[in-house]
Amino acid sequence: MRGWRHAVRMRCLRSEVSDDSFADVSVEEEVMRLPKVEKLRLMEALWSDLTSIGDGFESPSWHEAALHETEGRYKSGEEQRVDWAEAKRRLRSHS
Repeated sequence: MRGWRHAVRMRCLRSEVSDDSFADVSVEEEVMRLPKVEKLRLMEALWSDLTSIGDGFESPSWHEAALHETEGRYKSGEEQRVDWAEAKRRLRSHS
């Protein structure tokens, strides 16, 4: 199976062709077809690129306030730490 680099190259080539016969295939669909190892490599490449940008990204204005509120609830005992597996289980049970 071809890797993520091939998928990206093909997407770029398709955008240069006037008759885009693959227009109905989204990048997300292409990524979903990749084997897990290639998805991880792609994720690492994306993360590396995003983190190299530095301060070019600003969190939304409400984010800091939400973090302070959560921290306050945790310090007062209203919030408890939950491991990631438990958090996912709880979130999935509410959907």
